[in-house]
Amino acid sequence: MNFIRIMHNYIKKLNHTNYCSQYTNLVFSSVEVSTIRIKESLEKVTHDQVLNREDLINLLELEYHSQDAQLLIEKAREIAQNKCLNRGKVWGAIGLDYMTCAMNCNYCSLAKAWNNDPNVAVLSDQEILNFVDVYNQMGIDWLFIRTSEFYQFDRLIEQLKMIRERLSSRIMLGVNTGDANSSKTEQLKAAGVEMVYHAIRLREGVDTNFAIGRRRQTQKTIKTSGLLLSQYLEPIGPEHSSEEIADRMIDIIDMGTDLTGIMPRIPVENTPKYEYGQISEEKLAIITAVFRIYGQEQIKDLIIHPASELAMQAGANSLVVDVGAIPRSRGMEYNAWNGQDVNKATSLLKKYQYKIGA
Repeated sequence: MNFIRIMHNYIKKLNHTNYCSQYTNLVFSSVEVSTIRIKESLEKVTHDQVLNREDLINLLELEYHSQDAQLLIEKAREIAQNKCLNRGKVWGAIGLDYMTCAMNCNYCSLAKAWNNDPNVAVLSDQEILNFVDVYNQMGIDWLFIRTSEFYQFDRLIEQLKMIRERLSSRIMLGVNTGDANSSKTEQLKAAGVEMVYHAIRLREGVDTNFAIGRRRQTQKTIKTSGLLLSQYLEPIGPEHSSEEIADRMIDIIDMGTDLTGIMPRIPVENTPKYEYGQISEEKLAIITAVFRIYGQEQIKDLIIHPASELAMQAGANSLVVDVGAIPRSRGMEYNAWNGQDVNKATSLLKKYQYKIGA
């Protein structure tokens, strides 16, 4: 290995030409070249140096059970302990309306093209307040109100005011709504909203019918308004390359995102993405560790949703409790989705030595 490193350092001093690249490949096998690059990126991690795109890609290629991957995960957990003061947090969510959506994202259970359910379900104000009361009692850190893309804005504003009045002052109120609604930042602020979730998703414009430029402009509007911006690295599937994932990490940080997380795609039957299946827990842990390390100067809390114990060991310190209309399931969920209520979320966080409460 020492010989390989000496030779590689020598080659790096040469001009970076096509000839140099070809020569490197002649001297070393592709496996050796990959090993060298990964070791160099890991050295930057251990010495707290800034990672570039190539480093992210190198680290994302690590095999979970390798010694190098475990070193990466240990470093990410250490960063989580320092950045979030080892505190675990819970994101509560309420989906207000279950109805089909004409935007037809390739992974969404609500897409009209592959959901022929004619039923429409909308939570009543009392049902919403009942959920708010439970969240108040159980203790969460953020409450996000989620709607379908074309939810009536005036109705949303009235409901947000109602929720803010009922919600404990220690809980931050956020909204995850359509692009047009999200751009009306002054009205949202006046209704008591402090944060807006608005993500550019993996393969936006390919697996969705949204224009990246439009969504990016809305993100900028949110940031300049004084509202906080939240977006996850999502929805991650096994078909997404390390390059794609690295580019999203960079963009999320460059946009000045205030609260972020990792969300794998949950396969929903009859959607075009169903056949691709779900990313492994081990790969998810590697992605979590890389993102925690890369975003350490900006990101305090890192969410993993759904809960993944391997990802929690790799630096994720926050979990989600979800009720109501959910893009990963059919119909209204009146109990916590996937069985993860606040008690279960806090128990999991404690299991991995995260402290709960102030």
